[in-house]
Amino acid sequence: MTQKMSPLKTEVLRKFVLPLIDSYKHNDTASATIIKESMMRAYENSTIANPLRDILKTIEQQRTKPDMRIINLNLDEAQAIKDERFEVAARIRDEIRRLGGKL
Repeated sequence: MTQKMSPLKTEVLRKFVLPLIDSYKHNDTASATIIKESMMRAYENSTIANPLRDILKTIEQQRTKPDMRIINLNLDEAQAIKDERFEVAARIRDEIRRLGGKL
């Protein structure tokens, strides 16, 4: 049974994460900068800004082949925070650290 992605996860992946990775794969740093700035503008005052910043750090450090497990966990953490499920968010954060994703 496949679990449906949350609208937040779908939006962030489609609008920001995948285009950013694609920009780096094509060595288009100008587009990458625009995408990163757009993402942070969209969420900078949000309760989910920190997990999204962590995604940007992961992509920045790993550029063309970032660890999608960590990115997906960061998105799950953002969704848990948005839903005010803070215990779940803390468990996800612990899993990210275990995988080496806290940068």
